[in-house]
Amino acid sequence: MAQTAIAITNFNKIKNELVSKKYYPIYLLHGSENYFIDKATQIIENTILNEGEKEFNFSVLYGNTHSVGEVLETCKRYPMGAAYHLVIVKNAGELFSKTDEKTKNLFLAYCEKPSPTTILAFSHVSSKMDVKTKIYKALAQYPVLESIECKMEEGVSFIDYWLTENKKIMNQNAKHLLVDYVGSTFYALENELLKLYNNKGDVAIDENNVKEIVGFNRKYSPFELIDAISNKNYVKAMEIANHMAKSEDKSGDFIMGIGTLNYFLKNLIQVKSMASMGLTNQEIMKATNLYYSRFDQYKHAIQLYTHEQIMKAVDAVLEADKKFKGINAGNNSAGQIWQNMVMKILQ
Repeated sequence: MAQTAIAITNFNKIKNELVSKKYYPIYLLHGSENYFIDKATQIIENTILNEGEKEFNFSVLYGNTHSVGEVLETCKRYPMGAAYHLVIVKNAGELFSKTDEKTKNLFLAYCEKPSPTTILAFSHVSSKMDVKTKIYKALAQYPVLESIECKMEEGVSFIDYWLTENKKIMNQNAKHLLVDYVGSTFYALENELLKLYNNKGDVAIDENNVKEIVGFNRKYSPFELIDAISNKNYVKAMEIANHMAKSEDKSGDFIMGIGTLNYFLKNLIQVKSMASMGLTNQEIMKATNLYYSRFDQYKHAIQLYTHEQIMKAVDAVLEADKKFKGINAGNNSAGQIWQNMVMKILQ
């Protein structure tokens, strides 16, 4: 079963059990694709306690600022006027990296015998926890939701999930075109799906609708930026990057653009590798699940970029992604990070 399908299955299981008031003492939510982790965390936060109960019975801790000892002490608190004390630990993967063995053993002991009046949820986004550790194995006794970045065909699986949840209809070609435009980042796909149905209402969305709504006014969008990068058009690429950098209300485009650029570069690596092995266009398209309307762009780009240049571009995107998340960003604004990334890609 594909990773996205597994994430959807586990998310639905956790959601349905929470709604039916079947609770577990510990939950582990982790992975590099934030969508389902965020949704599951929200359901845990909004289902177990009502608003009146949260005042004295809801604690949020952070793995990068709190210790395992503080988590354990918080879990020992008895609830006041409620059946449970809810504890959510965000950035949970960072919690255990700074912990000594004695404290880790105390935590392992807690996992074996957790407080019956505490519900402890670990939410770790942007990366997976190490599944080989004793900590992970102890947490894995309880419900685990792992959600990771996916390939194009799994982006379509997410669209199918979203359409079913929202009782909407879209034809298959439109789904592929949407993923081709946006990439396979779930938040970016959801954002564009909402735009489509807000504009078109309850109709069956087709390719023309996707081109009209998602492709509208793309002159200064991440999609046009990729077109410029594909052609090594430095002037146009920097014009788009500079325009986006000046538009503070376009911060959402930076996040979507990172996912779109990453998706494009990963596919570019695959196409270049397969072409060098002598595979035909049809064989490459089938292997990569690339939508036919964009394949020519990849074929053109692999003539302009060496493998080393593509890998350096990937590094530039990953570096910018970290900075957008506040890691080693320094005093750079989001716009400056975006401009610097584009310059590095084109070097």
